[in-house]
Amino acid sequence: MTKVRKNIAMASLLGSLTLYSGVALAAAPSKGVTTLQFIAPSGGYGVAVGQVAALFNREHKHVKVNVTVEGSNQIDVTERLVATSNNPPDMLYWPVGPGYGEIRAARLGILADLTPVYNKYHLFKILPSSTKGEEIHGKMYNVNGWIGAQPYVFYNATMFRKLHLSPPKSSAQLVALAKKIRAAGYETIGLGSAHQWPAVHLMSILIQRELPVAAYNKLKLSWDSAVSNPTKWTDPRVVDAFKTLKTWAKAGVFAPGFSSLTNAETTTLFASGKALMQSIPLGAWTPKAIQSLIGHRFQVGIFQYPQLVPSIPPYQNVALANGEFSVPARAYKHHQAAINAWIRFYLSVPAQKIVAANGFPPEITTGIPKAYLTKEIGPLATKVLGWVKKYGAEQNLDGWLAAQQKSLVARGAEEIVAGTATPVQICHQLQTLTNKLRHP
Repeated sequence: MTKVRKNIAMASLLGSLTLYSGVALAAAPSKGVTTLQFIAPSGGYGVAVGQVAALFNREHKHVKVNVTVEGSNQIDVTERLVATSNNPPDMLYWPVGPGYGEIRAARLGILADLTPVYNKYHLFKILPSSTKGEEIHGKMYNVNGWIGAQPYVFYNATMFRKLHLSPPKSSAQLVALAKKIRAAGYETIGLGSAHQWPAVHLMSILIQRELPVAAYNKLKLSWDSAVSNPTKWTDPRVVDAFKTLKTWAKAGVFAPGFSSLTNAETTTLFASGKALMQSIPLGAWTPKAIQSLIGHRFQVGIFQYPQLVPSIPPYQNVALANGEFSVPARAYKHHQAAINAWIRFYLSVPAQKIVAANGFPPEITTGIPKAYLTKEIGPLATKVLGWVKKYGAEQNLDGWLAAQQKSLVARGAEEIVAGTATPVQICHQLQTLTNKLRHP
């Protein structure tokens, strides 16, 4: 791509950004002040980062952070282009893992190596031990802020009480619940895979409920030839996960339009009272955020997708570092000291308390009273923090599968729900693809 086209695309992106709290992107910085630009996705993430930046700006005289927000899908499409432009933002939302191109970007020198910052401020000692697993050839190219945990379903607690329904604790109970809801004239779980990743998240949940941690980790990295004895996609336990999807789909667990609905459309279904449940990652909506959306129309409850195998405990929170960002190497070269100051503050107790106040489980809990965390993020999310400490944070297939695998998992799930393919067929396709990736 030519330099001219890059600059045009960059200008187009910045021209489309929605500004946070009226912060003027073109405002001239004060004399002697370094102004940093942070591009964050809209929704709860953007709100929390904006609040952290406001506190940072009040406490720092020589560095100011401007936060702009954009739809995460738009950022994903343009992030490589923005990061390699002649005038990149200083910080940019960039999900962790090869599925999002982070590893390739690091290898190409697009992203700054932030390992010296982690070492200087002893961040590896206060972050979950699983953070080390995010290294690329022993170096860190991202900064995490909080945890999104994903095997949860929001439900209309008001209608559940009226219809004498209870959150399910088993797969059979979920199927029975779906039948009762449909008989009452409502839609069941709103889950839209129009952007594919929700289907991959769902399969992460189901597969984690079939595999022990070690086997699951060897599946998510099955594309990597350096991983010995990877778990096969044709493993009967993996096939069973896709069979559960088929069983649920046939029973009407998911509202019609699985493959075509967007998250916004499923939220509308739920918020309007047409669907009594909604499946969406806490990374995108927190209980606080969705209750704010619903207002006083009805009370919102939350339950975890049921356990599938008695021997596999429900630790599978499919947690991920949700408040994550990377630093374009070109920006870091010019503003290293200022960006380092922001990183240190972003992972400080005051910033992490803001994260918790927005309903997100903070990745760093040292120095934050447990009572405060329980009050702000709820008892379920407090349990998630314990799971993360024990089992690690980066577990989602969406970030760790190769891009081709990720796409096939999503398409395969959609075909199974539609009844145009069987679990066995999809698993064989995935294994064939994986073999090609391991031995190109």
